Amino acid sequence: FSMLFVTLEDANLSRMESALALLILRSLDQLEAEIIAWNLDGTGSDEAVQAELMQALEDDADQGAVDEYEDDEEGISEALDLALTDQLYGGLGAFLLALQTGEAELLEVARAELEDGLDAAAELNLVPQWWCFRLTLQLLDDLWGSSFHVVLPTNPPEGDGEAWQQLRRLFIATLFGRKRSEIELWPSQIDAAHRSVDSTDNLVVSLPTSAGKTRVAELCILKCLSEGRRVVFVTPLRALSAQTETGLQRTFGPLGKTISALYGSIGTSGFEEDALKTRHIVVATPEKLDFALRNDPTILDDVGLVV
Repeated sequence: FSMLFVTLEDANLSRMESALALLILRSLDQLEAEIIAWNLDGTGSDEAVQAELMQALEDDADQGAVDEYEDDEEGISEALDLALTDQLYGGLGAFLLALQTGEAELLEVARAELEDGLDAAAELNLVPQWWCFRLTLQLLDDLWGSSFHVVLPTNPPEGDGEAWQQLRRLFIATLFGRKRSEIELWPSQIDAAHRSVDSTDNLVVSLPTSAGKTRVAELCILKCLSEGRRVVFVTPLRALSAQTETGLQRTFGPLGKTISALYGSIGTSGFEEDALKTRHIVVATPEKLDFALRNDPTILDDVGLVV
């Protein structure tokens, strides 16, 4: 990932290798755009492959029989590469649609396309293409198995299941639509993700920095919001409160949820008191929250989750 991130624009990659790199980098919007452009141009269509083959044969006829075998093989290889690239794009297109919709049947369509391409590349002894198909198949299985569609339960053990399912769909769609798509949970997050939909469960998540604690908190927040209850997110520092507010706004703002951060001097203004009582998610330092609760303990009456 780190090597591709800094070299992708300058790397001398084939179309198939570039598509695989974009999948690894989670640049799924760019990958989707390339697949659409490929199909609209008809670059890998049967007609285009046939034209490539005919052009190779005509060039051989013009050049004579001295290098006929070598030139003919090169032209045929280019035509086969077009056909195999079209096969790979077809599989990846079905997989992207599976990630967008959550339909497992589309994963099987994608796998069938890629396995056909893998067998063809093996039979034709086209090693670079074979590796692209092979690696893509491995990535698809891994990504789907750890995707939100698979890991995040569809039906919660209690509460309003319809509201949860609607928020869940929107949550997954917004993460998929980011410039670098966030489509899967890490191994460090999976166990907590299963428990996040149980509102009666309490979690203590101990992980190193950048190991995924915030995403686990987001899943718990999502479940709480689906029940029509509010969230208080306590952070130890004012700077961290501002950072947390920005992150939560990015995730839950598109879902129509309101977020406010309260920090600063002791005391609460009229605006802050209103935010404490009405915002879906309130981010506060312990001192600010403590002062507010001493003045009005009812603030927590409709709070269903404290992070």
